[in-house]
Amino acid sequence: MSWKDKFPEGNRYFETENGVLYCGDCLKIMERIPSESIDLVLTDPPYNIADNNKLTKAESKIKSNKDAWGDKFNDEWDSVEEYSVWLLEVIEQISHVLKETGNFISFFDRAYTGLFIYKIESETNFKFRNKLYFEKNNPLPHFLKCGKG
Repeated sequence: MSWKDKFPEGNRYFETENGVLYCGDCLKIMERIPSESIDLVLTDPPYNIADNNKLTKAESKIKSNKDAWGDKFNDEWDSVEEYSVWLLEVIEQISHVLKETGNFISFFDRAYTGLFIYKIESETNFKFRNKLYFEKNNPLPHFLKCGKG
């Protein structure tokens, strides 16, 4: 049986001769992947930022994330602890499918990076090695100095 036969046709998002990109609930998809069979997992999980207190730019206007995105991302937990529990469940499954020599790269909200590194190292078999940074040419300001300007 090939890898393609293990997943529903509807979950295939993009395919080349080198592999298939699947779209769906990662926990359900990873359940079908054999243990220790993946060389690299790169994931960009929800950031738990879809609320009225965080800002983004949409339609050339600064809006709250909630106003810009609505509820379509299912990106809101009641607490950072609840979010951490969900995130660690995903990371445990990643650990299950990743080869012993494999690598795991994940993107997180910068406000919680330290907390998640601590939790991942203390509650899984992953060891943190490095941070990657991307420089945005047009970032939304995150710190504004009031009264000037």
